[in-house]
Amino acid sequence: DFVHTHIGAKRVPNEYEWKKLNRTLKNCSIVTQQSNWKQVFEIDQFDKRRPGEIKIESGETLIEYFKNKKNIQLTQTNYPCVQVYFPNEYDKPCHLPLEVCRIRAWQVYDKPLSKAQEAQQPRKYIPKPYERHNAIMKMLQKCDYNSRSNRLCREVGFSIDDSQMLRLNARVLTQPQIQTGPNSRANVRIGRIPLDGHLFTPKPLSTLSITYFGNDIERERDLMKKFADTLLQVMNNYHVDVRYRKHTVSPTIDKITEHFHSMNESKCQFVLCVMSGRSEEDLKQLKADIKDCGTIKYGIMTQCVLLSKVAANRSLTGYCENLIRKINFKNSGINTKVNLNQSLKNKKSTTDAYMFFGADVIHPTNVTRQHPSIAVVVGSCDSLCSTTAVRVCQQFPKEGKCSIETIIGMTDMVEQLLDNYRQVNKILPNKVVFYRDGVDDGQFGKIIEHEIPAIQEAFNRIYGDNGNHPKLTFIVVKKRHNTRFFNRNPSTKEVNNMSIGAVIDTTIVHPYQNNFYLNSHNAFQGVNHPSLYHVLLDDIGFTADELPLLTYHLCFTDPRSSASEAIPSVVHQADIAALKARDLFYDDERSSATSAGGRSQPLRDPQLSDLDFKILETHKMYFDEFSVKENLSLSPLLEVLADVLHRYSKHDPSLEQPLRSILSINNQQNALLNLPCIDTQRGYMCVKTITSFPEILPAIDGVVSLFNSNNGRLLLIADAKEITARRTATVSFLATKLLALNKLKNENAVLTIIGCGVQGRAHLDVFTELFKWNKIYLWSRNMTHAIDLQSVYSSKLNNIELLENLNDNRIQQSDVICTCTASEEALLSLHQVKKGVHINAVGSFRATMRELADDLMLSSDTTVIVDSKESAMKEAGEIIQSKAEILAELGELIENNEFCNDISKDKITIFKSVGMAIEDLAAAIVLYEYLQECREK
Repeated sequence: DFVHTHIGAKRVPNEYEWKKLNRTLKNCSIVTQQSNWKQVFEIDQFDKRRPGEIKIESGETLIEYFKNKKNIQLTQTNYPCVQVYFPNEYDKPCHLPLEVCRIRAWQVYDKPLSKAQEAQQPRKYIPKPYERHNAIMKMLQKCDYNSRSNRLCREVGFSIDDSQMLRLNARVLTQPQIQTGPNSRANVRIGRIPLDGHLFTPKPLSTLSITYFGNDIERERDLMKKFADTLLQVMNNYHVDVRYRKHTVSPTIDKITEHFHSMNESKCQFVLCVMSGRSEEDLKQLKADIKDCGTIKYGIMTQCVLLSKVAANRSLTGYCENLIRKINFKNSGINTKVNLNQSLKNKKSTTDAYMFFGADVIHPTNVTRQHPSIAVVVGSCDSLCSTTAVRVCQQFPKEGKCSIETIIGMTDMVEQLLDNYRQVNKILPNKVVFYRDGVDDGQFGKIIEHEIPAIQEAFNRIYGDNGNHPKLTFIVVKKRHNTRFFNRNPSTKEVNNMSIGAVIDTTIVHPYQNNFYLNSHNAFQGVNHPSLYHVLLDDIGFTADELPLLTYHLCFTDPRSSASEAIPSVVHQADIAALKARDLFYDDERSSATSAGGRSQPLRDPQLSDLDFKILETHKMYFDEFSVKENLSLSPLLEVLADVLHRYSKHDPSLEQPLRSILSINNQQNALLNLPCIDTQRGYMCVKTITSFPEILPAIDGVVSLFNSNNGRLLLIADAKEITARRTATVSFLATKLLALNKLKNENAVLTIIGCGVQGRAHLDVFTELFKWNKIYLWSRNMTHAIDLQSVYSSKLNNIELLENLNDNRIQQSDVICTCTASEEALLSLHQVKKGVHINAVGSFRATMRELADDLMLSSDTTVIVDSKESAMKEAGEIIQSKAEILAELGELIENNEFCNDISKDKITIFKSVGMAIEDLAAAIVLYEYLQECREK
C-alpha cells in the first residue's frame, strides 16, 4: 500500500520510482507476515530480481520456499524483492517478497521534508534586530546571575552587568573598487554589485540549447517563449554573442541520455535546462540525471533552472541578469574584477604574485568507504581572484567508519592548483593566502601538525628544495559561533544590524593570538552573523588593518553573486563545490549495492593513517568515440607520435613497451589483446585492452587507460576503437610524410584506400584533413562499405571514385596506397602498382594475416620500413611469410633527413605497422592535455 501511495498508482513501479522508494525507505524497520508481524528487519535496498528469480541455500526459489515452508502462497510475484538485515547483523543480508512485509509503526522519519510538507509547517518567524536584542537581554536578566539567592555565583565572585550589552569600538572598512569592464566601474552600495549592462569579459557561446525537461510543453509554451526571448535580449544587452536552439525532452533517463548524446554530436557548448516536475523529489532526481549525463559523461556545461522560479518572476529581466552571471562564469568569462591592490598596496610590489586558496570538508552521518567525506580545495587563477579552479577528493577510512576534519589529500590538490596557476600565468605565486573553513578550536593543533606541512610539501614538489618557497598566511574561517553584534543609537536607543564592513579585533578577541570578527555582508532580514577569522600562520606579515581589509574585499570576488558574501569567495566556492560533488559522485543506490560497509563499526581513536583518499575528476575523464574524434587534434598528435617513435628507436630507457599479449578466442580470427607501456620521462603509463572480431562490426572494441606513472592515479579512459583508428592513420601519414614527401608536393597526387571499415574511414579522414588530394580511390572486400564511405564524404569531397576490383588499371595511378583490411590472403602484388608508390600496410597484425604478396615485399625496387622491428618479426604476416628485409624503423627516420633522401624516388616504399602501445600512449596524452586545458578554463 505504501508503494502504491508513494508512486500514485496501483502498479509495479518503474526504475526511476524504485530509486525514489530506495531513498525513502532505506534503513526503515519492517515486520513480516511469517513471524506474525513480530520479527523486525531493516531495509537495505530494493533488489531488481523477483521472488521466482532468487534462490536460497536449499535451491528453492522464494516462491517455493514460502509455499512449502511457511504455507504462504505469494500472489504479487511481479514485484521485486527487498534486501534486508537483522538489526546489528549487517553482514548477513537476506531477501523478502514485498507482499509479506509491513512497515513497523511509530518510527521516527529523520529525512528532510518535501516542499509540500514544509509548506504545511508553521512559518518560522525571523525576529528583527531590536527584537533579538531585547530577547537576549530578557533571557540574561531572567537567569538572575547577580541575585543574592544565587549562592554559586556569589561564592566564586561571578557577576554580569545585565542592564546593557558590552560596548565595543569597531572600524568600518572601505568598500572595494570593482570594475565591470575595462572602462566601467560598479557603483557598490550596501554590498550590492550592480553590473549595469557590463561584463568585464563577456564570453561568446557558439551554441546554446534552451531545453525544457518536462511533460507539459503545450501548457508552458508561452512562458518558455517569454523566458527564452528575455534571456536572449539580456545576453545581447551584455554583449554575450550566442547562437541558440530550443528543445523539449521528456524527463526520463533514456531521453536525457539521448538528448545529451545528440548535443555532444552537434558540438553544443551549453545547455540551459528548464526543469518541471510534480514534486521536489522528481526535480532532485531530474537534476542529478542532467548533471550526471551532461557534466560527467559528455562534459557539456549545464545550468539548471526551475520553471516555477521563472513563472514566479513577473519581470524576468532581473532574473535573467543574475542567470547571465552564472552562464558567463561557467563559460570561462569574467564578470567583474575587484581591485585587490587597494588592500594590498603596502604588501605588494611589482614583482609579487598572490594566490588565494579556500578549503572545506563535509561529512555524511557515518563516513565509510561507501559514504566518504568530500574535501575541496579552491585556488585562484590570478592575483585578483577573478577566476578560480577547484580540486575535489573523497576521503574515507580503510575499514570501519570514522570522520576526521583534516584534509588527507591536501598536498596533491594544492600541487595541482599551483601547477594550474603556473600554466595560466607562466609564473608561480610568491605569496599564498589560505582560508580554511569548518575547523573548531580544538582542531587547530591537527591543522598545524598536518595541513600546513602538507601545503609546504606541495611547495617542495613545485618549487623544489632550494628554499625559494612562497610566503604562506593560513586563516581559519568560523561561521558557527554564538556571538552577535548590534548598532545602538545612544540618543534614540534604536537597535539595528552592525554595519557592513565592520571589524572588531579588540576586547573580546583572543588576548595574544591573532583573530577578528568581520561582517562582510548585509542581512536583508533577521540579524547579521559576522564571521570569526583566526590566523594560525602569517609568514607574509599582514598588519591588523591589512588582513581584515583584504579578507573583506575577497568577499566581493564571487562571480556568481550580485552582493558581497559572508566569507571570502574562495571558501564559499569550496562549500558549494563540496555539496555539488557529493550530489555528482555519490550514488546511494550504487554504494549500498556494493557492500554492507556502511554498517561497519566505528574506529576507536582514528589516526590519519587509518584514512585513504581519491581525487575526483570534476570534468569528464571518459572520452567516447565521438569525443575522441572531435578532440584528438592531429597536429599535436603528429608531434607526440614523432617524439615517442624516435625515442623508441633510440632505445630510450625511460620508454618501456613489452610485446602485446594476444588471447585467441574460439578460432584464430577472434582475439583479446593487451598493449601496455610506460614513459617515465613524461610521467605517464598506458594500457589498451581491445577485442578483435573481424566478422562482427565494429571489428574492434575496448578502452585505452592513461595513468600517472608517479603515483598510479587513473587520469583518463578513452574509447579504443577511435583511438586505434586515428593514431594508426596518423602514424601512416607520418610515414608518408617521411618516405614520400615528394608525393605530398604534387598537386595531382592520388590516394587509394583498400578496406573501408573503421581503419579505412579513419585514414580517409586523417589523410584528407592533412593534405589535399587530386583523386581518391576506394575499394573494399564488401563494396557496400565503400559505397557508404563515398556517400558520407560526398558533401565535402567530390573527387572520390570506387574501384571495381584490385586489377582496375586506375590503381596504378596511385601515389599513396593504404591497406586497411584484416585479410589472410595477399591483396596487392607487384604488377598492380607503379614504381615509386608508397604503401601503408596497417590492417594485418598477426603472423597468419597479410595484405601484400611476396613479389611486392621481396622486389629489389622495394624498401620496407616498420614501426617496430621486434614486433614486426613476430606479428607482421608479410614480413614473416616473405622473410623480407627490414631497412629501418620509422623512428630512425625522424630527424634523419639524409636517410630519407637516400631512398630513390623510383623505389616502392612500404611502411608495415602492427601497432604499438606507445602510439596509444601518444594519443591518450594529447587527449589528457586537452582535458587539462578544459580545467584551466
